[in-house]
Amino acid sequence: MKKHLANIITGSRLVVSVFLLLYNEFAVPYLIMYAYCALTDFIDGPIARKTGSTSLIGAALDAVGDTIVALSVLKIMMYQKLVEPWFIAAVVGSSVLFFISAMVSKKKFGKFYFPHTYFDKLLGTMTYCMPIEVHIIDHKVLMIAYATVYFISAVETLYIQLKAKHARSFVPSVFHIDKEE
Repeated sequence: MKKHLANIITGSRLVVSVFLLLYNEFAVPYLIMYAYCALTDFIDGPIARKTGSTSLIGAALDAVGDTIVALSVLKIMMYQKLVEPWFIAAVVGSSVLFFISAMVSKKKFGKFYFPHTYFDKLLGTMTYCMPIEVHIIDHKVLMIAYATVYFISAVETLYIQLKAKHARSFVPSVFHIDKEE
């Protein structure tokens, strides 16, 4: 059970995150499920490391969960007309870079994986703070910051995939591509 605990937690976040897509506003039930997703996102990695159960599949499931949560926020922001067309283009463009990096990993290592980096962690933190940020930061400033970090994270992930000699679930930055964790 211990060995699979992190993947069970991540899987539960995947299930809950799908329900987030049903909302068009940051309503209380949405925020409760969102908080659950944030909590489980922050604890699954440390649990996996502590139990020695880190895996590329766990990292991939984590990335899928993060993507669904981010899409739920984007959907609400679009519904509330807080998103500009350029931002959608920037998100799509960066997502294409992440997809290309997954194809590179499949070709090089025989499996899809997304290395977690510090920029990736910053992006996740920004995403999970979004329901609060939209009320205190001008949405245009928020979009610029988010699009910038998302783009840097996507480029960094692609660069790591292209340069890495072996697949790893956590690579702090481009300066740590083939160093031990």
